[in-house]
Amino acid sequence: MPTYPHWKPGEPKPNDKLLIFEDTNNDGKADKEIVFAEKLHLPTGFEISHDGIYVAQGNHLIRLQDTDGDDKADVREIILSGFDDHDTHHVISAFCADPSGAIYMGEGTFLHSNIETAHGPIRSSNGGFFRYSPQRNHLERTARLSIPNPWGTAFDRFGQPFFLETSDPDLHWMTPASVKVDYGQFCPKPPAILERNQRVRPTSGLEFISSRHFPDEVQDDVLLNNTIGFLGTKQHQVLDSDSGYKTKHRQDLLTSKDGNFRPTDLEFAPDGSLYLCDWHNVLVGHMQHSARDPLRDHMHGRIYRITYPSWSSSNWQKSTTHLLKSSSKT
Repeated sequence: MPTYPHWKPGEPKPNDKLLIFEDTNNDGKADKEIVFAEKLHLPTGFEISHDGIYVAQGNHLIRLQDTDGDDKADVREIILSGFDDHDTHHVISAFCADPSGAIYMGEGTFLHSNIETAHGPIRSSNGGFFRYSPQRNHLERTARLSIPNPWGTAFDRFGQPFFLETSDPDLHWMTPASVKVDYGQFCPKPPAILERNQRVRPTSGLEFISSRHFPDEVQDDVLLNNTIGFLGTKQHQVLDSDSGYKTKHRQDLLTSKDGNFRPTDLEFAPDGSLYLCDWHNVLVGHMQHSARDPLRDHMHGRIYRITYPSWSSSNWQKSTTHLLKSSSKT
């Protein structure tokens, strides 16, 4: 997204992209880049579904389809319109599919969305989550919460949704906040579940461990990134606590001494390896710096793959974790 955070009038039209990185020789490193879609504008969230790729595009939710199998989108369709996009820092983002295939989309504060749908209008303001079901073409305001920046959603093995609130910063169980409330009203924020001495802001990216690349004893642990102060990924146990949950810090999965390291997204691949996106930028945030500050890096980014040579849990202690870096452009 070289356009991020703000397109400057008079410059060439935005040309943000969705890219496919392919490992053609199976060495664990991407060596081929394919432009799946271009001429996009701030695709802050996307998710793969049974009928295409759903992408945030300003005040639209669009669907991209590759109908001839050449790894390039040849159909582009506006599915829904009316999402507020006046502040690119808070637009619908961090898409995450639930176990049914419905897509959760986080929206930050200050925005006021009014979306027309076949099931009636959906209105929202000042933070929360949408849930869109491609199977039913149905959108709902699944949680209305007064939160500045919801930058991560993930589901545990029981399909329970959890989310990160970056400015607090904390991890919350979303289900208690899914009570329907009147427009302009908010559901009380669910209790914070991170240990107080492990709260580092801001947080970005959330995943539950369910992977053959990780040992049995850490399955169902939760992973989250921190991009200021502590630069890295923290790993926590998630434990039952009364009628909710609490966490216990297990370890810092990775850390970096690179001051520009900004881990943002976490995704497990079908083979069980963990992918981590590094935004790699000297500046973070909008209000602290001009949107057009020349120090903003619009070119560089990294993708890391975390795995270990032996896939047997019994051999975990004698195996070594590998970080395999693939150089890319954002």
